[in-house]
Amino acid sequence: MAKYPPKTCRDCGFANWTWSDKAYREGKSRIIVQKPGHCRSEDTAKRAATSERLWAQAPYAECPAWRPVEFEQRT
Repeated sequence: MAKYPPKTCRDCGFANWTWSDKAYREGKSRIIVQKPGHCRSEDTAKRAATSERLWAQAPYAECPAWRPVEFEQRT
């Protein structure tokens, strides 16, 4: 069973997170969930309404900035 539902902030290409060095058993990197992420979409009209405090499990299927992660991001 997947830990995160589809189209969450964790899977958005515009979301920026603090990453842990530890990985889940299935090899997916871990986000330090106590530190919220932020939206880095340059289009202010599309930027997530909560752009400064994103949460990894928040469902953003309707977010205008949401796009899938194309590769593993670590910043």
